[in-house]
Amino acid sequence: MPGAVAAALRPALAALALAALALAALIGCGGGGTPPARPAPRVREAELWYASNPAPGVWVELKLVLENPDVLEGERTVFRFPAWLLDDYTVRDAEPPLLGPPVQEADGRYAFAFPAPLDRSFNWYRLFLAARTAAPRAFQVAVAIEGRAAASPAAAGAGAGRRLDVPAVTPRTRYVDREADPFRVVPEALVGWLPSRPGALLPLMTAMAAVLAITAGAGCLAAFWLQKR
Repeated sequence: MPGAVAAALRPALAALALAALALAALIGCGGGGTPPARPAPRVREAELWYASNPAPGVWVELKLVLENPDVLEGERTVFRFPAWLLDDYTVRDAEPPLLGPPVQEADGRYAFAFPAPLDRSFNWYRLFLAARTAAPRAFQVAVAIEGRAAASPAAAGAGAGRRLDVPAVTPRTRYVDREADPFRVVPEALVGWLPSRPGALLPLMTAMAAVLAITAGAGCLAAFWLQKR
């Protein structure tokens, strides 16, 4: 009887052994495959802040946050702008300081070279500009990390350029005076209706004070009347 049971279980045990071998082979093939892709840098935030409505001489600030989750050992971070950038804006300063003056490349774009990004960190870049026209055009920023180790290992081994391109972004336009204005919740039509000269405000303020006084007096009388009842 035991021999019959062993004979009946032998095919099932053999099938389990073959399944275990196949699973081990599959895991071994997966472990020897291509390594997981390296995390790529990306632009987390890009904003173009105007001090007020665009006009010649109005200050503008480009704020860009670059996330670098890898160890790239780059030598510089390069921002590339359209060829007409300096027609619409004047460059005042940069933070961190530029490694050199802007360079116009063969395709017409202007390249601004900043220091290399910190590895595994968020990197803040600011470019301080001034508008040269009343209607400066929106632009895209193409970011690239360049240096001896910035390119992927496969590209470096194939002799490709040592440059890692980040997808281009269009900065979001914002206005400093509107963000800081506490009266943004008031309709513009009402704000425009208010007199602009201090002397013209006196009748309006007198009327408001009279309304407040009447309202306060009526409230006091109502309170006394309710208390006597």
